[in-house]
Amino acid sequence: EAQDTGVIVKYPTKDTTVTAKDEDGKDIPVEIDDKGHIIVTPGKDVDGPITVTVDDPSMDTPQTVEVEVNGHTKGNDDNGSDKNPTDKPAETPATSVDESGKTPVDPTDDAQDTGVIVKYPTKDTTVTATDEDGKDIPVEIDDKGHIIVTPGKDVDGPIKVTVDDPSMDAPQTVEVEVNGHTKGNDDNGSDKNPTDKPAETPATSVDESGKTPVDPTDEAQDTGVIVKYPTKDTTVTATDEDGKDIPVEIDDKGHIIVTPGKDVDGPITVTVDDPSMDAPQTVEVEVNGHTKGNDDNGSDKPANNGENKPNTDKPAETPATSVDESGKTPVDPTDDAQDTGVVVVNPTKDTTVTAKDEDGKDIPVEIDDKGHIIVTPGKDVDGPITVTVDDPSMDAPQTVEVEVNGHTKGNDDNGSDKPANNGENKPNTDKPAETPVTSVDESGKTPVDPTDDAQDTGVVVVNPTKDTTVTAKDEDGKDIPVEIDDKGHIIVTPGKDVDGPITVTVDDPSMDTPQTVGVEVNGHTKGNDDNNKATADKGAENNTPSIADQITPNIPAKTPVKDTNHLTDAEKEAVKNAIEKVNNFPAGTVITIADNGTATITYPDGSQDTIAGSDLVVAIIDGNDVKLATAATATKANAKNANGQKADANTNVLPQTGAKSGNATLLGAIALAAGTMFGLGFSKKKED
Repeated sequence: EAQDTGVIVKYPTKDTTVTAKDEDGKDIPVEIDDKGHIIVTPGKDVDGPITVTVDDPSMDTPQTVEVEVNGHTKGNDDNGSDKNPTDKPAETPATSVDESGKTPVDPTDDAQDTGVIVKYPTKDTTVTATDEDGKDIPVEIDDKGHIIVTPGKDVDGPIKVTVDDPSMDAPQTVEVEVNGHTKGNDDNGSDKNPTDKPAETPATSVDESGKTPVDPTDEAQDTGVIVKYPTKDTTVTATDEDGKDIPVEIDDKGHIIVTPGKDVDGPITVTVDDPSMDAPQTVEVEVNGHTKGNDDNGSDKPANNGENKPNTDKPAETPATSVDESGKTPVDPTDDAQDTGVVVVNPTKDTTVTAKDEDGKDIPVEIDDKGHIIVTPGKDVDGPITVTVDDPSMDAPQTVEVEVNGHTKGNDDNGSDKPANNGENKPNTDKPAETPVTSVDESGKTPVDPTDDAQDTGVVVVNPTKDTTVTAKDEDGKDIPVEIDDKGHIIVTPGKDVDGPITVTVDDPSMDTPQTVGVEVNGHTKGNDDNNKATADKGAENNTPSIADQITPNIPAKTPVKDTNHLTDAEKEAVKNAIEKVNNFPAGTVITIADNGTATITYPDGSQDTIAGSDLVVAIIDGNDVKLATAATATKANAKNANGQKADANTNVLPQTGAKSGNATLLGAIALAAGTMFGLGFSKKKED
C-alpha cells in the first residue's frame, strides 16, 4: 500500500525529483503528493529502512532521509534476501538507550511507561531497577523497546534503571523521577518508621488546570479535569444547571468523562469525593454555546403545559467561589499590569481581591473578565506578593503567594530597609530598575490566509513599549495592515491580492537592530507571482479575456461533512471530485479546497474562480439526516465570474461574449488564453 512517510518537501517545483531505495538497493515506488508529502509503497519484500533522496536545482546538494520500516532493523536481513551464502551477514547495531522522552511515574502499583527506550535490544539485553532505598523495582522492556516499571506504593523515588547488553561498552543508567518525591528525601517514611508501617497513599485530589468545555451532545467527552490518586472509594457525580444528573465517570487515567446529552443546560457541576479528602471538591465545566444563568435548553419556558401556573422549579445553586493557582506564574518588577496565572473560579459581584508586597505596601490588583488575577507590581515592589481573595460563599479568605522575578522571600529586594545614602543628606543616585528589552518570539508562528480578515500570525512581541513600531510588506513590496494586540500578538490583514510571504519588521529603542520575521501565506510560494500581479497588468493592457472570464463553473450537489469549518482530507477530495464531475475544465486546471470547503479553481492562464464553501458543503445532522442540495437547484446559481457577474442558468450564455459556454466550445477560447499564457504570462487572479 502507498503510505505517507510524514516527510514533507517544502516549495517543490516542476524540477524536483524524489527517489527511494531499500537496504538491498532495490528501487521503491515514491512520489510527492499535492501537499508536498513523500508517499512510498514499500512492498512486502522490502528490506528496511528506506533511503529517500530529494533533489532540486535550488538545493545545494540532494537531501536524503532514512525512513524506518516497522519490524525491520537497520543492518538486518529482514526480508531474507541475504540467504545467498556469498553475502556477508550485516552487523547488528549496538544496543543503546534513548532517554529523550523520559517522563516521571506515579507511586502506585500500576505498570507505567518511563518514556525511556532501549534501541536494538537483543535476547541478551538485561534491565534492572532499584529505588532510593535500594529496593528492587519490577521492570521490563516491552515489544517496542519501552522500559516499563511498576513502582509500588511504598517506592522511595527516584528510580534508577540500568540497561546492559554485550554490544554496549558499559551498562547505562537512567534516573526516573517519581511524582511527589524528592531525591534525598525519605518520601516513603522508610527511614523513620521503625515499625515498618506502610507509607501512606497520597490523598486524592482534583487537577482542573487542563479543564476544557464540552459540547451539548450524546457523546462521552473528556472534561480535561483529572482526579489524582483515585481509590476504589472515590466517587464522582455531575449535574447540569437544571439539577439534572449527567452521566459521568473517571477513566483509567483519572480523566473525568461526561456525557452531557442534547438537552443539557450548561454549565455542568462535577463533584469528586474520597475518604482521603478534607471535603468534596467541585469543578464547573462549561458547555459550548451555553451561558451560566441562561435557560439554554428551553427547560424554563413552556412549563406547566402552557397553563398559567407559577413555576416551582428551584434555581440551580451557584457553585462556591474558589481559587485555582495551578497555573500560577511569577511576575516582573515593572509598572506593567501582568497576569499571575491565578484564576478565581465562579467569582461574583461580591468577590474581593487585595494584594500586598513583602513591605506591606498595597499592590494594584483586579480580576479580569476571565477570572484571571492581574497585578501591577511597580518597580519599587518587594516580592513576593501576597494576593487575598474573599467571597461570601467561601469558608475563609484564600491567600496565594506570587513570586517576583529576581526577588527572594525575606530579602530586602527593593532596598526599602536600608537608610538612603547611609543616613547622609545626599541626593539619591540609585538608578531605576531597567525595563526588559523588547524582543520577538516567533516560536508559535503560523501561516495566514490570503483574505481580508485580520489574522494572528502567532508571532509575539515580548515587553512592547509605547515606542515599539511594527510594519509589514508582502513580496510585491505592498504595505500590509499590521498591529500588535494587547497581548503582544502581531495581527495582519493580508488582503485577497497579497503576494506571500509577508515580511514583518519590529523595532523598539531598546533593541540593537529591528527584527524581521517572514510569515508564510497559505497557497503561496516564496519567489512566485502568487497574485499574478506582474502578468495581470500586461493582460489588462492588451484587453485579453482570461479563461475565468469565459467560464462560470457548475456547482454540484452539496457534499455532507462532519464539520463545515474543518474538512478532513477525505472530505476535501470528495468536494473536489464533485466539482470535477459536473464540469469539463481545460487541461491543467487545478482545484484546491480550503478547510471551510471554499473551492479555488485556477485555470492554465492563472486566472481563478472561487465557489464559497456554503455552496459546496453541508453539515451532517444526527449522523445521517442530511438534506442535499441538488445540482439542478445549485448549478450556476451562485458561481461568479471575474466581474461579479452571474451566468444565466437556463441559456448558459457567457457573461461577456454572449456565446454559449458549453465546455466543448471553449477550445478556441482556451487556445487564445494559452497563447496569452505563453506570450504574456499569467493573468490577474480573480476572487469571488
